[in-house]
Formats: sequence, structure tokens, C-alpha cells
Amino acid sequence: MEIAASLVNLLGFALGTSLYLLLLVMVVYYRDRPFNYLIFSTAVAGILWNLGEMTDSLWQGFYYEPSPVLIPTVSFSALGFLLAVVTHSALKDDESNLSKILIVCGYLFSLTATFLNIHALFSGAQVPSKLSLQVLIIGTASLLASSIFLNLSENANKKLMMLAGLSIFLTSLVHLSGETEEKFWFVELFAHQSSMPLAIMILLQDYRFAFADLFLKRALSLILIAFVSLLLYMFIALPIQKYLNPTQSTAILLSLWIFTAMLYPFLNRQAVKIVEKILRRADWETVKEQIKESIEALDSVDLILDLLCDKLMKTLLAKKADWREIQEHPVSLPDVICSQKGVQILIPTTDAPSYALTLENLAGGRKLLSEEIEALKTLALIVGRKIDSQRVTHERCEQEIREQEFSKLATEAQLAALRAQINPHFLFNTLTTIGYLIQSSPEKALTTLIRLTELLRAVLRSTDEFIPLSDEIKLVQTYLDIEKARFEERLETCIEVPADLERIKIPSLILQPLVENAIKHGISKSKTGGEVKISAKRIIQNSQDFLLLTVLDNGYGFDESELRKSGRKGIGLANIEQRLKNYYKGKAELRIETKKQVGTKAQIILPIAYKNDFADVT
Repeated sequence: MEIAASLVNLLGFALGTSLYLLLLVMVVYYRDRPFNYLIFSTAVAGILWNLGEMTDSLWQGFYYEPSPVLIPTVSFSALGFLLAVVTHSALKDDESNLSKILIVCGYLFSLTATFLNIHALFSGAQVPSKLSLQVLIIGTASLLASSIFLNLSENANKKLMMLAGLSIFLTSLVHLSGETEEKFWFVELFAHQSSMPLAIMILLQDYRFAFADLFLKRALSLILIAFVSLLLYMFIALPIQKYLNPTQSTAILLSLWIFTAMLYPFLNRQAVKIVEKILRRADWETVKEQIKESIEALDSVDLILDLLCDKLMKTLLAKKADWREIQEHPVSLPDVICSQKGVQILIPTTDAPSYALTLENLAGGRKLLSEEIEALKTLALIVGRKIDSQRVTHERCEQEIREQEFSKLATEAQLAALRAQINPHFLFNTLTTIGYLIQSSPEKALTTLIRLTELLRAVLRSTDEFIPLSDEIKLVQTYLDIEKARFEERLETCIEVPADLERIKIPSLILQPLVENAIKHGISKSKTGGEVKISAKRIIQNSQDFLLLTVLDNGYGFDESELRKSGRKGIGLANIEQRLKNYYKGKAELRIETKKQVGTKAQIILPIAYKNDFADVT
């Protein structure tokens, strides 16, 4: 079994070197925490111990003689130094006098053992010095006994690590201080690899999640495959070699290696399962399916992102989760950004806004595994596509509704315009006026009748939804001429439209209802009559040209509630608002200001250089 013990030792020293090297990388690489000199010293000491012992074992295997005495001097001094750093690391946060005394004692024992080994080196005595090992045994036993009485309830994990480390350390020292070494491989493994559990405990405590991502799954897979290879070699290859010739032995070894290679995928899957159980990792396939099913039933972006925050906060054990919009630069690809505070997940969408989800204060300062980062990217892509799909669905529904309303409003607008212009009450009053004028002023009656004919012809012939402003003004002027015949001196009018604005296209019959309201609700109710003033001018809002149309009267005035009620009955105001909304998609506006005994001001604001064909400047 001597060969087996040697193989196990070499494997153990190689793995121990890897573990402490990983610990060294963790201390140097992860700068999101203060530099830990104690763990750094532990890593260096562990590397020196394992490298020294591995070199000594290989030296004796190749040269059949002890290695140069400097190698065991360095390795056993490093092993002794582990006693001090383990004690200091476990007790550094405890302010009690006993803890401080134990830390000092740990360094004294380690320095004494190192001095004895160096003295043995220069004096030509045996290295490691038996006295140095005895000092370490006494020191370890003393520290172990004293640490039991420490009150580290707030740092129970560190106390447990210290007790376990010192116990294993003491057992190893007792074995190493013996006259001869055991030939049983499991005894050799336990004795020489006592520092390995210490490295694993430190990694799991201080670098738990980064350790798992970088090493644990792969290391465990390699350990399993190495263990299987060792078992096959010791219990199959070695026993049957004495019965086979060299060719047959080589064939058996190749067969065993092929079998081991075929077994690796299975061992790797088992290693992954073990690690995920140890670290209590979520099953991300299940998480993705649950989130995907849950968001399918939601029809709001806010609800989707709130659900994602809640699910990920529970899955990753975060203390806080929130999301925000990204307006300036839409995210095109999913990304996961890890920082000291937590994790930011960028959710891509086709159009702005995109979204960023932030998870803060992950439990235990955990780091994300590469598999988790990929799972989060996949989730971000799933949620982003769901948001895009929902937006398209909503836009399609809104477009269909808008088209239906537009078609309906177009028909209603034509009918409403006809009803407003050919209102029975309006016609009755006009015809009554003409009848009165036939007797008193036949020429004026004829002029009024001609104006009425022109008005009806203009309304009935108008089929375009948009007409030049000049045409709308002509129609309004005709209407006012008819009303002047009725109100005579009680109605005064004024139209101010610059010539450069006359060819701008506006929705047809957009001004006439406002003028009719001004006369019906303002002038007619005033005993003294009043003036109706119509104007147009160009204004600039937010660096864009707009056309401002104003209908102002100084008549009786009325409450806005009366105005809205009148509009709903068909005198155009509600109709105008809906037409503006559909034509200009929210960029046009109707404003009404009114006050009794003062008058009413109605204004329409239209974008001039609107990008569709509804309004243009020629």
C-alpha cells in the first residue's frame, strides 16, 4: 500500500496547493472589500506547506533520498505559522483580554517553532525539529482548551472554524511527530492534508459564492474522477498486473482510463448537484418557467416588472429590489452588471423606454455564479420580449380603436356640420328675417337670400376633410353676413388673417361652430349686442410652428358647463375636440375661456408643419 499512500499524498498536496492558491487569488482579486492580510498570510503559508511537501515527496520518489533540508524547513515553518493566523483570524473581532492573550500566544508558539526549525537547519540536526513539533502540539492543545471558554456567540461560525481547525491541526501534529509514518493511505491523507479543511472553511465563509463559481464544481468533479481513478488503479490494475505481461497490462490501463473518461460527465453532474445543495442555489429552469407563466397573465409593464423584482428578490435573497426606466439610450441586449452594492439587470426592449432592475444587499455578500448570470440574462430577454409584445398589442388595439373612432367621427362630423349649419332654428330665423326684409328692404332681402344660398352650397359641396384657411374664412364671413342681416347694428364683426397664412390647410368647418356659439350664447343674449372678432397668427412652441385661431366675443358669456352641454348636443365643441385629437394625435388643442357679462374666447392651436399630409404649408 506504499504506492497508494504516495499517490494519495501527491494528489492531496496538489489539491491543497490549488485551494490555497485560489484563496490567494480571492484576496488579491476581490477588491470590493478591505485587503485581508490575515487570509493573505494564511494562503501564502498554505501554499508553502503543500508545495514543500509535494516537492519532498517527488524528490524522494525520483532520487530515493531525502530532499534538500531547506525544503522541509520552509514547509514545516509555514505549517507552524498557520497556527498563529488561524487563531488571529478567528479572534480578531473579539475585544476580550483572553482573546488578545490567545492571539499573542499563537504567534509566540509559531515563531518559536520556526526558530527551532531554522536552528536545526544551520546546526545540521533533523528537520523538522522534534522540539518544534512538540512546541506546536503543546501550543495547539493549550489554545484549543482555552478557546472553549471564549464567548463568541455573535461569531459562532468563526469559533466553530477555530475549534475544528485546531483539532485537525493537533491530530496532524501528533502524527507528524511520530518516529515513522503510516503506510495506510487514509492515515497519510488525514495527517498531511490537515490544512486543506482549513482552506475550504475560509473559502466557504469569506468567498463562498465566488469560490463555488471559480472552483468548487470543477474541483469536486476532479476529486471524484481522481478518486475513481485511484480506486480502479489500486483495486484492479495493481492486483492483476503480476498475472499479465506488459502488453496486457497496458491494455487494461487504457481500458480503465477510457472507462473513467466516459464516467466523467456523470460525476460532473453529481458534483454540480452537490454544490447547489450545499450553497442552496435555486433551480433556475424552474424559476424561469414560473416567471414566464406568471407574466403571461399580466397586461401592465409595471405589474410585470414588480413581479420580476419580487421573484428575484426571493430567489437571490436580496434585501431590496427596484426598477427604473431608461429613456435616453434603449437597451438592445440583456446584461447583468455586478457591483459591491448588488446586481443591475438591463432589460432590452425594441423601443424606448428600456428598463433596469436593481437588486441590493444580497444575503451574505454573495456573488453570482456564471450560470446565474446567464440565467438572469435569459430572464431579462424573456421579460423584454413580453414587454415588446404587449406594446405591439396595445398599439394595435389603440390604432384599431382610433380608426373606428376616426371613421365614426368623420361621419358624425359631416352630419354634425350639416345640423349645425342647417339648423332648423337658424333657418327659421333667417327665413323670418328675409320675409321681414322683403317688405321693408327688398334689395337687402335678396342679398341675404343669396348669402344663405352660398352658405348651403358651400356646406353641401364640401367633401374635403382639410381645406385652406382662406376657404374656411369665406364660409365664416358668409355666415356672419347672414347673421348681420338679422342682428343689424347689434352685431359687429372683425376678421384679421395675414395673407401668408391663408393657404395653410385646416380641418373643414372647424371655425364655424365657434362663431355660431359666439353669436348664439354671447351676442343674442346681450341686450346691447356685441362684437365677434376672428383672428389667426403664427406662434412658436417648443421650437415648432403652430397656427393660433381665435374667436372672441364680448357678449353675455356663460359657464363652461353650459358650453360643454351645448357642445354635446351637437353645436360642435366636443366634435372639434375629438377631431383635433384624431387628426393631430394630441398635438392640437382647443381652449375655451368664458365669463358672464364679459364674453368668451375660443382658441384652436394647430401644428403647421405636421409630418402627415393633414396640414402643410404650400
